[in-house]
Amino acid sequence: MDTSVLVEMPRLAEAGGLMEKLAASGLTANLVSAEGGWEVEIHSVLEETEQVADEVKDLLDALVAERGLPFIPVRVGERTFAVRPPSD
Repeated sequence: MDTSVLVEMPRLAEAGGLMEKLAASGLTANLVSAEGGWEVEIHSVLEETEQVADEVKDLLDALVAERGLPFIPVRVGERTFAVRPPSD
């Protein structure tokens, strides 16, 4: 069974950066325009979803640190993350 991990991103530049990191890690994803930002949908097999979610969190942390972004990645659901300003 196929499922996905979703990441809500505020800006296209960061969404593109995440797409690059995912591809380098061998993960496939789609970039979708969403209300107020972008969504990156990372595909995984159901049995691997938690492992993929953990890897996505690590990639988000690295992206924010490398680019010195004014955002923090937060887990907002079982398979959903959001990259937000610290005050949200």
